[in-house]
Amino acid sequence: MLKFFINQFKKKKLKKNPKNFILCVGCQKGGTTWLSTQLRNHRNVDLGFRKEYHLFDSLYLEGEDRLKKKLIDNFSTCDLKATKSLKLANLKTHLSFFGDPQKYFEYFDQLYRNGNGNIHLVGDITPAYSGLPKEAFEFIKTGLEERGFKVKVVFIVRDPLERCWSSIRMEHRIKTKNNQKYKIKDDSLAIASSYSNSNHEIRTRYEKTIKNLESVFHSENIFYAVFEKFFNKKSMLDLGNFLELKDFSPKIDEKINYTIKKEGKIKEDVARKLVNYYSETYYFCDSRFDVKELWSGFSYLSDNQAVKSL
Repeated sequence: MLKFFINQFKKKKLKKNPKNFILCVGCQKGGTTWLSTQLRNHRNVDLGFRKEYHLFDSLYLEGEDRLKKKLIDNFSTCDLKATKSLKLANLKTHLSFFGDPQKYFEYFDQLYRNGNGNIHLVGDITPAYSGLPKEAFEFIKTGLEERGFKVKVVFIVRDPLERCWSSIRMEHRIKTKNNQKYKIKDDSLAIASSYSNSNHEIRTRYEKTIKNLESVFHSENIFYAVFEKFFNKKSMLDLGNFLELKDFSPKIDEKINYTIKKEGKIKEDVARKLVNYYSETYYFCDSRFDVKELWSGFSYLSDNQAVKSL
């Protein structure tokens, strides 16, 4: 009997803790800030000094280097003496990633090792990565696996109409920095002129994101969720198991980056144009995730719209 317990103790001792990296690629306005907040509350998770590192979109996507430029500007204009040492250190660390992406991988490896066995998950939650090409995902996967990480990809999809509409409203809030001056009609004009630009395209063409992900990562290492049915106990249990996190109990009702919807809605003619522009995305997602009854955008699809093959 004593020998049995000794063997059990040895097995438990030899069992290694998970060394996982969550690569959440969106979607933008799909609950990723909420997810980041809930993960940070878990004792075995360390996501580092920010939610979105925006490294690979800056490197691989044209016109998506805004954060890099902002960091450089912040560093060049900040008062080195007045800036808190930790904030300055994080700024320097972040900038170093853009000069040498290997330092990005090294940073997360060090983050894991600093946990002394208590950290099982680190990662990067940057929705703009949804637009990354296959070669970018290959580079990320290789860099992380060389350091012993198992890459856990998470991708949340949301009705394209609602995602674009929410994104436009967010952009408007950021620009005005005053919700009281917020005007729905301005957003209707904005979405009509921008839903087909590259900024929205890379964040809304879910079929392209999924195709690129599945050409690089094994299906068992990809977790898909539908925003409209994601916030429930079963989905959280499934996600916790996928990420190998024990006792993952998010606050499902907690509102993060939440604003009360204003009166009014997107104009019907604009909604119809947007939805039909992304018709391939709608049909693809319905075939994969059965979302026809969940996504209001389907009501705007032309009856004679043919399903396009990927």
